[in-house]
Amino acid sequence: MKKHVLVLVTVLVLSILVVAGCTSTSPSPSPSPSPSPSPTSTPSEPVTFDLVSYATSDEATVQRAMIILDMVNAEFEGEVFYDWIGGPEVVPPLELQGATAQGLIDGCLVPPSYYRGVLPQAEIADYTDCSWDELVEVGYLDDQRAIHETKGMFYWADAYLPSEGEGRTYFYLFTNVNASTPDELAGARIRVFPAISPFITALGAEPVLMTPADIYTALDRGVIDGFVDISEGIVSDYHYEEILNYYVPHGFYRTSTSVLLNMDSWNRLSPDLQERIINFTETEVVEAWQAAFNNNIPQEDQAIIDAGIVPLEWSQDDVNDFLKTAYTAGWESVEAEFPGFIDTYADEYWIHYR
Repeated sequence: MKKHVLVLVTVLVLSILVVAGCTSTSPSPSPSPSPSPSPTSTPSEPVTFDLVSYATSDEATVQRAMIILDMVNAEFEGEVFYDWIGGPEVVPPLELQGATAQGLIDGCLVPPSYYRGVLPQAEIADYTDCSWDELVEVGYLDDQRAIHETKGMFYWADAYLPSEGEGRTYFYLFTNVNASTPDELAGARIRVFPAISPFITALGAEPVLMTPADIYTALDRGVIDGFVDISEGIVSDYHYEEILNYYVPHGFYRTSTSVLLNMDSWNRLSPDLQERIINFTETEVVEAWQAAFNNNIPQEDQAIIDAGIVPLEWSQDDVNDFLKTAYTAGWESVEAEFPGFIDTYADEYWIHYR
């Protein structure tokens, strides 16, 4: 009896083991890991620069200067973007150089006379009597870059100096004084900006510092007897012909607008991109500037005469004296602030009216 029970138990256990073996499921094989997605190369964002101009965007001088931003942005799209963010409402004009040097903005468009107190030697831009080709030949851009680098800035370009031939931009003296010689301007009150003051003083006239916006009213009310400015906009923008009688048709100095960048900002670009931008600027952009000046300046000059503003007629000796006085006064004024200026730069940049 015990034997039968033992056999029965053994059979039962074996049966249970067989059933369990049949109903158990084999573990599913682990799925193969999904391949990692191959990295996609996303295009990098262009390096962006914020720039501020010394005047508003509707000023002809600023419009000319901003040609460089439009052309470089188009040529190097996706690599760099120069963004004009405003004018004097963003940074006061006399603070632009300092804001650029300190990195508060990436760059600016500003005449060198606006930061003369910091870099008086940069005034070679205004006071040179050389042509653009002569400037390029003697290394003008390299000299300006060395000058500005001492204050943490990259001198990118000058938006007006490349003007040449019939499109060359000068400063002119506009006045209500019917002067038959330069000597008859003595005592006249002439609106200027700082770079012009030494010349007006040397003429025996009285320089009056004043913003461009105040010229019309001051001239109309007799507060000033004249002003110094470029020919652009005299009739088309400011309508001075309504209150102005004469001008001296012998231009002096060179109109200049520095395009400056903070050096650290500039160095965010690779050396290769920097070189390509410089080469493009000094060829394509300069040609575009020259074409714009050659198209516009002769028309502006003619508009002054057509509007009835009479050119003063002087003898050739008087004209030569007038121009020599202009350049001598300018160069000597910088020499007084920066001793050695004439010895360092005059032989290359002051060669015609000495």
